[in-house]
Amino acid sequence: MSLRLFLPLYLLAYFASAFFWRSFIVWKQTGINPVVFKQTDSAHDFIGRVFKILFAAIVIVVLVYSFWPSGYQYFVPIVWLERSWLIWSGVALLLLS
Repeated sequence: MSLRLFLPLYLLAYFASAFFWRSFIVWKQTGINPVVFKQTDSAHDFIGRVFKILFAAIVIVVLVYSFWPSGYQYFVPIVWLERSWLIWSGVALLLLS
């Protein structure tokens, strides 16, 4: 399987199982939505905002890498990390996670 196909599928499966499914289970058990962030200055709300920004950035990078390979160069990739053994080691670590 190509890395360009694997990454969006993995991203979808990982976030669906790790975040959305777990949040759904918590909601069903408690009736409380665990993904509610307020607009206060608390650390919890700050981390929630940072997480939303990082999640959006990860999705954008994966989609550009997968569906617009020529546009990926604008993210200034680190060329020496694009070695075959490093890529497949990363895939193995993703699957282990």
